[in-house]
Amino acid sequence: MKRIEVTNRAKRQIDKIGDRKIITDIYEAMEQLEKWPDVRGVKSLVNRNDYRLRVDRYRVFFFVENETIVITEVKIRNEKTY
Repeated sequence: MKRIEVTNRAKRQIDKIGDRKIITDIYEAMEQLEKWPDVRGVKSLVNRNDYRLRVDRYRVFFFVENETIVITEVKIRNEKTY
């Protein structure tokens, strides 16, 4: 079982989302990361050492370090996301 840490930047980005349902969905998806690597909707990013998790139109970016998953960013998907 992995431990999940959320950076201050990611927390601020989540707080800016106006839709409470989306926020709830994001936190539920982040809890699923405790089962790493058996998580659906996760892809390794090309030329980067991190991953992304899809939650509706939002993307949760994270990396894995030993027994810890660090959530670095939460962004809405658009042409500039990656």
